[in-house]
Amino acid sequence: MAQDQEATIFFRDGTSLTGYGEILRENKIMKAKKEVILFRLDKNEQPDEWDGEIVDRIELYSSKSRTFQFVQTVESGETTYKLLELLSEGEVNLYADLEGGFKDSYLNPLNYTRIQDFSGVTDGYTVFTPEKNPTVTHHYVKRANESKLTMFLGNKKRIGEYFNNCPGIVERLKTKEFMLKNLEQIVEYYNDFCAEGSQDSDFED
Repeated sequence: MAQDQEATIFFRDGTSLTGYGEILRENKIMKAKKEVILFRLDKNEQPDEWDGEIVDRIELYSSKSRTFQFVQTVESGETTYKLLELLSEGEVNLYADLEGGFKDSYLNPLNYTRIQDFSGVTDGYTVFTPEKNPTVTHHYVKRANESKLTMFLGNKKRIGEYFNNCPGIVERLKTKEFMLKNLEQIVEYYNDFCAEGSQDSDFED
């Protein structure tokens, strides 16, 4: 059975704890509606469940450090939290959709390892530990002042519109130096050269 990983959990009040963590993601097959982080200080303890109301993110450490964040969005006046993998952070954050990865991993065990919970009973939920990069089907971007996530749906025009205040990105999209597959590079370029207050915000190509 795969074990929970060394991790640091970061709370919204600015505090953090180091211990062992895993992600509990809703099981589409069982129709369970749950998306929490399991965390414990010691492997001999029972884990506590944490959601986006209190926790901002968790960093999981294995061969590669990975960060999963509860992203706050507001739709129809209702605040919700979506658990996403943080790929790039800055004025614009880039996220990978866990749902896409977990859906694929359920069908392809090479992506994620399916394990029981700490008591040995799944109780209708499925726990995953990310051992290899999942096949991610969705990516999102979001600025801190935006209430919703933006998904480009493979549309290069929409990428250009979102980053229209960054001439370097617009030009590279036109010349095909930036393609749809370069989304992480595009976000990093924006944060390095076009974000407000960046060292290179006055940079001209």
